[in-house]
Amino acid sequence: MRGVVLLGLPYAVLRRGSIVCEYEGKAPSMSQTKLDPPVIKERGLSGLAVRTSNWSQKWFPASLIFALLVVVVVAVASICIGCSPIKTAKVFGDGFWNMITFTMQMAMVTIGGYVVADSRPVKRLIRAAANKPKNGKTAVVLVAFLSMFTGLLNWGLSLIFSGLLVRRMAEREDIRVDYKAASAAGYLGLGATWALGISSSAAQLQANAS
Repeated sequence: MRGVVLLGLPYAVLRRGSIVCEYEGKAPSMSQTKLDPPVIKERGLSGLAVRTSNWSQKWFPASLIFALLVVVVVAVASICIGCSPIKTAKVFGDGFWNMITFTMQMAMVTIGGYVVADSRPVKRLIRAAANKPKNGKTAVVLVAFLSMFTGLLNWGLSLIFSGLLVRRMAEREDIRVDYKAASAAGYLGLGATWALGISSSAAQLQANAS
């Protein structure tokens, strides 16, 4: 799943979970679960979304490729406007170390969020929350609420917590949940409230001494 990075985590967690999707009416094989795009029969806008997702997973390059391309483009542009290659390299190196504090903050947000979400107390909380909804609609609403709430605390926690919560709900057999809607709801913390929380980029930069 080369195209699935951080933002694709809830969907990736679902695909790795022990659920039976619409794979031609049977459970997915090990190779389908880990490597191949799901064979899902959809029509209209849903079908377009599934086909686009499958194409992106197969052909869209990793984010590192874009980062390297941006570095090359900026370096070439800098040399074209008169900077020497040595000065360009020096400015790039100085800029990297000037941002190392912020870089480490973002790394700790991501790692810390995963560690907390994967801890035993939070796993018990996830199990309890996953057992609360009485139907599919309330399950999606609960995922959305907890995703946005945890996003205010830590966007890394929100991403992992939501993915684990959706997977746990997928294991329930007593309610019918739209897993696509639940996965989308799991992104709301990262897409709606994280910038207002204490782990946002602005908050981390304001916390720096310089």
